Amino acid sequence: TDLSLYHSTSLSPAQFSGGRSLSSGHAGIYSTDSQHRAATGENLDEVLHRKMYKDSDNDEPAHLYMYEQYAMTAQPLSQLPPARRLSPSDEDFYPTVTVQALMRILKDSSLSNLHGMVMKAVMFIFNALGIRSVPFLKRIVPHILATVKNCGQSGLREALLQQVASLSSIVHENLRPYLPAIFDVVEEFWFSRHLSALCSLVERVAAAVPDDFRKYVPLLVRQILASVEGVNVSEGSSSNNASSEIERLELILKHVQGIKHVLGEYIHLIIPALIQLTESLIAPVTDGVRISPKSGSGICHVAVETVETVTILLQTIELNSNPLDNNIKSNTALPARVVQPFLRMLGGEVKPNKPVGTAIIQCLCVCIRQLGSGRWLSFYDSTARETINMWQTKVGFENVAPRAEEDYRVTENRLRSFSRPIDVYTDVVAEITNIGNRFGSEEDGSRSESSFARSGPSEVSLARMGSDITKLIRNPPSIQPILHQPTTAHRINFANLQKAWDVSQRSTREDWDEWMRRFSVQLLREAPSPALRACAELAQAYQPLARELFSAAFVCCWADLNDQYRSSLVYALEAVFTADASLEILQLLLNLAEFMEHDVDCDGVDAGLPIDISILAELALKCRAYAKALHYKEREYIMGRGGTCVEQLIDINKKLDLPEAALGVLKLAKIEIER
Repeated sequence: TDLSLYHSTSLSPAQFSGGRSLSSGHAGIYSTDSQHRAATGENLDEVLHRKMYKDSDNDEPAHLYMYEQYAMTAQPLSQLPPARRLSPSDEDFYPTVTVQALMRILKDSSLSNLHGMVMKAVMFIFNALGIRSVPFLKRIVPHILATVKNCGQSGLREALLQQVASLSSIVHENLRPYLPAIFDVVEEFWFSRHLSALCSLVERVAAAVPDDFRKYVPLLVRQILASVEGVNVSEGSSSNNASSEIERLELILKHVQGIKHVLGEYIHLIIPALIQLTESLIAPVTDGVRISPKSGSGICHVAVETVETVTILLQTIELNSNPLDNNIKSNTALPARVVQPFLRMLGGEVKPNKPVGTAIIQCLCVCIRQLGSGRWLSFYDSTARETINMWQTKVGFENVAPRAEEDYRVTENRLRSFSRPIDVYTDVVAEITNIGNRFGSEEDGSRSESSFARSGPSEVSLARMGSDITKLIRNPPSIQPILHQPTTAHRINFANLQKAWDVSQRSTREDWDEWMRRFSVQLLREAPSPALRACAELAQAYQPLARELFSAAFVCCWADLNDQYRSSLVYALEAVFTADASLEILQLLLNLAEFMEHDVDCDGVDAGLPIDISILAELALKCRAYAKALHYKEREYIMGRGGTCVEQLIDINKKLDLPEAALGVLKLAKIEIER
């Protein structure tokens, strides 16, 4: 063969890919050109080169002299079995078809007004599928994040970010491959109006994949510090800018509380920034003068929130295991850095108001617990006692009861009997001192200390310190995962579906267009598959989607119809075939017949439409779909109706430019006649 000749010679592929086959060309060169070589003096190599490339400049088609090169570069056939084609009997068929159709809309920037409805449908599908939706992530998440970056509509971007956050609660750790792209979006839009959606997204991702999330904590901390350090608000400011700054700051503080469990070693960077922020909020500059903000003002709420955040972060660090230990350890250095500035604020020239001061003293109680009685009594007790006494006297804590018109609620436990803060402080110090004494004398002291460390100061003490005030202002956020609730089986409303396919009142082409629109949408509404039902609302607004999913929705509903409803539906379809409907509708129904022809039920029985094959053949001819018409006519011929369709078979083959096939049909017909 030509290929074996190439391997057995030393010719290069370029030499071997000449005009004719060398296996048959050598003999011709030696026998027919001997006289020519003798007359011209050419040697054998020159004659061989001339013969091989003599056709390079003429008009012969290239494939005549490129065969050998084609044979040499051809790849062997794969021994792997071909990929299995999904069918409606597969569990993932309907979600796959639906997601592909939805992603085509999401990729089309001209349909941006529909992207919100697309995401609503996608989330419905993911909630219905639960963990089975994981294979579709690679088709959806990259397109969503690309749309977030490129879309010009703020409302759409906000909705998409919220959907990604909800998605992370469904697929959990399976969102891991998309973390780099997610945090690119977070970094790009952190200082935009989408901070709330971004914080929700980050918190849910942190809950879903905490281990992989930690590598992105430095980026997040950098953004948080930049936001906190850039705050500039003043008491009495009514500008939109000041209100926006306060709102952003509240979001960031709630966000820090929500991700406290993954901040880890970066807490020592965040707490000093929050302390500095608290100091600026306690005495903001108004008209060049530092004045403490009024209770109930926006700045007051943010100041309380900031101190609460410091308290929550302190409770996440490792606690001192020995309350009598006076040695400075890494786990007690941070509480010590909190105590000094907070005492300075309480004793400063501009005193914090009651809600802020109450939050600060609560934070100091947590520091007492973490530093231990030994260090606290040795270094801080006398100064703290004196400072708290001065602060409560300055703000009138001893003589003024809370007013009902104040924006925080007075409860039964709030400042029980309006006890003084110094009394509550004394109780907390006494508690930690008693535990320290028991620690040295009882064998289970360590267990008691651990229990106290987890619970903090006694509930009575914190209640008397007004903990209900701060809880009313802001409860620490908790990420509640969205639990997948399996959807109950959907029951088709056969009456509504039959009303949609009814053809009794249809006559004009416009009537048939309306019939197809209603029928295709109703199929999606009644489909047992939740993936198809999710698209019903979008298909109502965007008709091309209803037509794209028409065949899938039809088959999905067809499986649940009984014989009576099936007969009624087939009658309606046959009426459309002979009506004055548009070619688009007829082509859609023709595609449906072909689609169902490929669907085989579990018993191996043909599950196609129960419509006579000749009707489908005539419909294909009416639509000028000659390939389909040839298929149906050949089936009709095989079924024994050769005499009625031979002429049409010949005509169809000619229209498809298959003259040999037409001649074969003619010869076969003659043979049949002769028999």
